[in-house]
Amino acid sequence: MLAAVGLQVGDLFARKDLRSMSPAERSQLRQAAMLPRWRAALDVLVTEASVVLIGANQLGDGQPLEDADLTRLRVAALRIFDAQEVLHAR
Repeated sequence: MLAAVGLQVGDLFARKDLRSMSPAERSQLRQAAMLPRWRAALDVLVTEASVVLIGANQLGDGQPLEDADLTRLRVAALRIFDAQEVLHAR
């Protein structure tokens, strides 16, 4: 569709010459680019922490976890570790 009007995808976005930016401006640009990843990681943490809490409560009440629940608890732990990696990215 863009080609029909003589445009390319790059024409839709402002180009930034990083060499002409100050270190503070480059740092601000990098941080702005990380915000969507951080938000997604925090959303994952909220969801997966809830799964861990449910599993912990069930175990705390003396109820064993079914295989599917134990698998889901392990997936939650792995996703929490993945979110940690995103949040510690520099």
